[in-house]
Amino acid sequence: MRYFKRVFPAFLVFIFLHAPATFANHIIVTGEDVNVRNGPGTSYNVIGKVNKQESYAVLDENEDWIQIDMNGVSGWIYVQYVSTSRNQRQSKNEKVTIKYDQTHIRSGPSSEYDILTFVNRGTLLKVIEEENDWYKVKTKAGNGYILKSLVDDKNDSMNLQVQDKVVVIDAGHGGRDNGALSVHHHSEKNLTLSTALKLADELRLLGIEPILTRDDDEYISLASRATFINNENADAFISLHYNSAPDHPEAEGIVTYYYDSNNTNFAKTVQQHLIHESKATDRDISYGNYQVLRQSVKPAILIELGFLSNKQQEPILLTNIYQRQLVRGIASGLLYYLAHDVWQ
Repeated sequence: MRYFKRVFPAFLVFIFLHAPATFANHIIVTGEDVNVRNGPGTSYNVIGKVNKQESYAVLDENEDWIQIDMNGVSGWIYVQYVSTSRNQRQSKNEKVTIKYDQTHIRSGPSSEYDILTFVNRGTLLKVIEEENDWYKVKTKAGNGYILKSLVDDKNDSMNLQVQDKVVVIDAGHGGRDNGALSVHHHSEKNLTLSTALKLADELRLLGIEPILTRDDDEYISLASRATFINNENADAFISLHYNSAPDHPEAEGIVTYYYDSNNTNFAKTVQQHLIHESKATDRDISYGNYQVLRQSVKPAILIELGFLSNKQQEPILLTNIYQRQLVRGIASGLLYYLAHDVWQ
């Protein structure tokens, strides 16, 4: 088995410039299940949760934290999860370059907004303003929003936050364990390996170090995979699989499993990004009592990326184009989770 080596700068220096407080009367929450704490920092206890589109009065600010009034109870929320005038910064003729082909430009600063248009790798776009993790940019189809991680921007805060992150990628099955067979007898083990290798390449582009449980057609027991995961100083674990239901040949879609309830946000984030990228049927997230999840001490999910038993879906799942859509979805969801989970 070969291991991927880390290649990182010796030091990363972060300089934070704090402007004077600029209170807003109200904030609007931009995330789901966002923690509210009893003080301005992650060391303080969680006293409640708030959700997307909810509005709260602002009581105070402390650097990157905002104190809000939750129906008579005051608490602190990280500024990354709210929309206020403080979150927006006007651009001074800044331009960004698109990293990937068929990148989504959305009508608002969230993956929940509709896709306005697509742009290809190398396209240069003018930035109008910044809002949280999104750029508002000018395109031929009008003004829209693009996730910062999808552009070449050395100051991208999300990329900076994941520069030292390590992720274990598990290509399901291998060796004498073929896994499921497709309608035309393609082995699941080969498809999971192909997806894992593509995902590793994608993560390197984002500054995340990938480590694979296997990078060739090798049999590895579930117990050995679990031991491998826990022995690595990793920040997350993703196990890749493809589904099969011969008795229900019309079954289709993607599902993401978790075991520990603390990993539901991880599963939800990756699942949402996967569905947005692939346009596959959303089978949601689900509890899964799988050994590699059960024995992992790190945040862990297992993804079933489609049904090999569906003869209409099988040829799509085998294409490089669709594989890359899946990989982009996993990578963007993982990036978002890793960059934001530190504040949760």
